[in-house]
Amino acid sequence: MKKAFTLTELLVVISIICLMMSLLLPALTRAQRQGEQAHCLANQHQVALAWHQHVAEHDDLIPHLHDPEPLQAYVHGEEVFLCKSVAMDEKGMSVWDRHIESCYGFAPTMCGRGFDSARHYRTLQSVSHPGRQLLLTDIDQRALGIDFRPVIKSRGRWTWNPWAGLVGINSQNMTARHNDGCNMTFVDGHGDYTRWRDARTLKFIKGIVAGPEAASVDNPDLRYVVDILGGRHDVNE
Repeated sequence: MKKAFTLTELLVVISIICLMMSLLLPALTRAQRQGEQAHCLANQHQVALAWHQHVAEHDDLIPHLHDPEPLQAYVHGEEVFLCKSVAMDEKGMSVWDRHIESCYGFAPTMCGRGFDSARHYRTLQSVSHPGRQLLLTDIDQRALGIDFRPVIKSRGRWTWNPWAGLVGINSQNMTARHNDGCNMTFVDGHGDYTRWRDARTLKFIKGIVAGPEAASVDNPDLRYVVDILGGRHDVNE
């Protein structure tokens, strides 16, 4: 007579398999998110190369960017400007269908705009510390424009830029879509993952803290962003 599994033994095996799957799923999710973050950083590298090529072909002049169009000739496909982690919204609609131009934003000093006390650079040669000067970073898909302008100087003191009056519009363009942080690429071409250190920064990004003052006092994230945007010194013309 052939032996077979009893119902109890079968249930035990199924329970063990379910337990193993529950233990593996968080690790798989983390691996997927790390893969998205790495892919996003690679995208930024391609966009940075396109920016450098544009500069090289225009006598070292830094371009005035209002959208990604001037750089599209130097990349293969629009998906380079799209982060996989925000490729689809909750309704399954592509961000391109919603006319999102780019998941990456340029420092205002690097796209011909400048901000507050920091004027924009006119030539690449004039950037004195390219390894410390931000070129581009992740921006929120609800961002207004493709420049990264998260800070403002008020009464001689730096604070986070307030949210726009419209509900759901992230005017300061910050994001924490990669494990409470974001990718940043600098003028010299190197890229880094930056995790926000202050809990108030995350709340402000998500709109939980509406007033910038509460999230700005003694905030190390604010000091870092001001520094890499060139806000602590005047930028050479």
